[in-house]
Amino acid sequence: MNKLGASYRIAYKDFILKIYGEDKEHLSYLNNHVEVYMKNDSHRRFNYKTGIQYDWFSNTSQWYSAYNDALHQKMGNYFLSGYFDVEYDNFDDKELPTRGVNVRLIPELYVGRIFDESRYMFFPFVFRIKGAYSISDKICVLPELFGRFVFGDKVPGYYSNFVGGECYDRYMFGQQSFYGIHYTEHVENKAIGTRIDLRFKLAEKHYLSCVGNYMLHAGQMDEILHGEDMWGMGIKYSYNSFWGPVSATIDYSDRVKKIGFYASIGYCF
Repeated sequence: MNKLGASYRIAYKDFILKIYGEDKEHLSYLNNHVEVYMKNDSHRRFNYKTGIQYDWFSNTSQWYSAYNDALHQKMGNYFLSGYFDVEYDNFDDKELPTRGVNVRLIPELYVGRIFDESRYMFFPFVFRIKGAYSISDKICVLPELFGRFVFGDKVPGYYSNFVGGECYDRYMFGQQSFYGIHYTEHVENKAIGTRIDLRFKLAEKHYLSCVGNYMLHAGQMDEILHGEDMWGMGIKYSYNSFWGPVSATIDYSDRVKKIGFYASIGYCF
């Protein structure tokens, strides 16, 4: 059954932007977000959500490109957008699946400076495909393909490509998860990555995962297979508690070039 809804969200972001593992700029902004949407999540395996959004930003920080160049374009701070978020999910468990596949596709259309003659458009497209296959009752392989392509001659810093952390969309719009990189690392606007997770069941509710991920990114689609690459890996312990997963990860990447540690309690949302 289709459901109509509306929401308003105000959020303040304050973080360090990293480029090639180095602190580049301390960024902060206030985001007002208004959304009207229709969704259908009544099906067990298939659901979708479509809507119209309006975002307004208050920001005085400097933005940088993935190649460490300052972005001086006057792109405005208000954006109107439409999106379609569709997901197919037949995992047997949301957090620790042992079989099945999850596919999520999110095409979007943004218009910047909607009320000016200098208005412009750009088009982000997010895709995530993850599978789970059990070799035995103790070992499960979870391959994943993910990425985000942003099309358009003008792309504001707010909607550029970022990677980092173990949860998608943690710090920025469309931020891609990447083991071995913490916080926010800026990459080019055409980015595609792959990840493999080999998970071992140590005991009831106790798991150990060996994770490796690799990404290519470039400024244009026809350059992506020859674009800049990055890799990361991690060893993760998880306990499936009543309150959600409790985990601790030791990781490393060629961007950060040092061993990192990350711990979390509860679900990503």
